[in-house]
Amino acid sequence: MAGPWTIVHTDFHRGWGGQINRVLGVCRELSARGHRVILAVPGEGRPARQARESGIEVFGEVRFRAAGRVLDLFHDIRVLARLFREVRPDVVHSHGSQDTWAVAIAHRFLPGMPSFAHVLTRHNTKRVRASAANRWLYLRGLDGLAVVAREVLDRYRPLAEQGALDLADVPVIPSALRPDLRLEPPPDRQALRCRLELGEEDLLVGTAARLVPDKGQRYLLEAAARLLAGQHPGLHVALAGDGADRELLEETARELGIADRVHFLGFVEDVAEFLAGLDVAVLPSVGCDASSGMIKEALALGVPVVATEIGAARELLGNEAFGRVVPPGDARALADALAEVLSDLPAARARAAEGGRVTRETYTVPRLVDRLEEFYAARLAALRGGPQT
Repeated sequence: MAGPWTIVHTDFHRGWGGQINRVLGVCRELSARGHRVILAVPGEGRPARQARESGIEVFGEVRFRAAGRVLDLFHDIRVLARLFREVRPDVVHSHGSQDTWAVAIAHRFLPGMPSFAHVLTRHNTKRVRASAANRWLYLRGLDGLAVVAREVLDRYRPLAEQGALDLADVPVIPSALRPDLRLEPPPDRQALRCRLELGEEDLLVGTAARLVPDKGQRYLLEAAARLLAGQHPGLHVALAGDGADRELLEETARELGIADRVHFLGFVEDVAEFLAGLDVAVLPSVGCDASSGMIKEALALGVPVVATEIGAARELLGNEAFGRVVPPGDARALADALAEVLSDLPAARARAAEGGRVTRETYTVPRLVDRLEEFYAARLAALRGGPQT
């Protein structure tokens, strides 16, 4: 592979999540391979701190606020332009809407910009509008697009039909299993249960995700209420993560009459210990997730999984060879799948263990970065008119 290159990654996150975890893992691996890597993220957030602790060069002057914050956008365009003039990157790799637009405007419209390949990875399954602005972005503003799951390509069909994008030229590069997930020695499966003061007869299901509507925790609570009223009166639910929906979810639990069985744990530092303590890990998402980190992590730990059919969930679960898949937003179907898995946990754990073996072999950071280096080389060759290397 050609290089080494100077690569700027941009991301809007201030808090934690699967996307920024992937970005940091990629930055570490690219740096270890001899590339100069700079991560442009809001300087006051957890990702910036984590990156600095990992020895990654951080540019923390960006804001990357939500759409509509015009002054913040102008600020980001200005400081990014200064960064690009100083470091003269070969590749700028953006990961969200706010940062992508700031990079594209600086790159295409401000004077004195160096020539570089601007590429975007789409990490979620949200709809992409075929607006005039997006037609410009994908036809003229970007030099390349990658997605994390084949299902994400469907969101781009309206743009492709209008000639703004060639889907055949969009690689699918799945996210990796996080390399810092603690697998050896195995985490204590009893630690979480002891913390929650659960008895031997109690069953525990849960999820680790931001508490926001897209993540669908409401449907997990509704499914749990069905199970508690039926064949699993000893069921408990653990929710790891923080977010704007916490109060609403607490109220939902009270309205369902299960508040004493739902445990809000906030941000969990040791994800491995949390997942290992579950009888079943649940991905109840109704949108957003494309290449779920939690599915990979649970399987790697041998924890049974029930997931909604969002993004690559079915593929990650081996077309249900390793876990169960249900329609999103369907609490009854989720309850039925959980009841099936809980009725034979030894068999479910055996399926998860096989899924873990496949996950650990397939979804690795080196394999992910191999694909990214190929992607960068192809985009740079197209930009510079030379052969791909």
